[in-house]
Order: sequence, then C-alpha cells, then structure tokens
Amino acid sequence: ELSRRNLGTGYFAVMGGLLAVIGFWCTRDEDTRRMKICVRSKDMEKDFFDDPVKKAWADSQGLGYLQDPDCIQLSEAWEKFKPS
Repeated sequence: ELSRRNLGTGYFAVMGGLLAVIGFWCTRDEDTRRMKICVRSKDMEKDFFDDPVKKAWADSQGLGYLQDPDCIQLSEAWEKFKPS
C-alpha cells in the first residue's frame, strides 16, 4: 500500500540525489559546466546526411546539422565530469 509517508520519503531521496549532483557539478571547472552533450552519435548524424532523401528534406528545412556542432559524446563528457 502506498501511503503519503512512503511517497514523501521517495520524493526527498530523489530531490537529495538531484541536489547532490547539482552541487558536485558546480565544483567542476567552467568548461566542464558549460559542455554540450550530444543527444545522438556523430555517426548517426553523418549517416542521416549521407542519405539523399533525408539530406534533401534537411536542406528544404534549412538545416545544416541535427545537433549543435560543438557537442561532445557522452563518453567524453563523462571523462571530463567524473571525479579526479
């Protein structure tokens, strides 16, 4: 049975974890805090633009890229972010 007490405990656990991550993030250097993480892999974006139909659609929409060109892969971001 779910009670208000159980839900409150879970809420505080999640919020506490989120605040801990945010606090840790703030201790990182400026470049690490401002890094952009790619949602999709760079290979997926390359494959998308290699397909002539998809490229024509992107050109008709005025898109030169699917995600920020300055973004980095999650594995690279983790290397910068993890504790030293």
